[in-house]
Amino acid sequence: AIKIEPENGQANEKLSLLRWMAKDPKMRDGDDAMTRAMRACELTFYRDPLMLDLLARAHAEKGNFPEAVRIAKLAHWFARTKDREELIDGIQERLELYQQGKPYNR
Repeated sequence: AIKIEPENGQANEKLSLLRWMAKDPKMRDGDDAMTRAMRACELTFYRDPLMLDLLARAHAEKGNFPEAVRIAKLAHWFARTKDREELIDGIQERLELYQQGKPYNR
């Protein structure tokens, strides 16, 4: 999907998740996961709580907890203001982990 439509936010989000969560070390790539998450956020103008949550996860995975906290707070705010109830609790739980200096272990 990325090759056909590189500006597709959801495709970048899905590839980021794949790169971040892959059990196969050949597929797992934290740097590419971060790049894809950032691109997904850019394509959604940093207003989609799901994309922001993904970017916060990527920052926490890389050990950048201050940025993970900042972005998770933004994701939480957007989830609340956009009535994305299904996201609020999960984002809040991950935010608390980042504040403790812990990544989200899927």
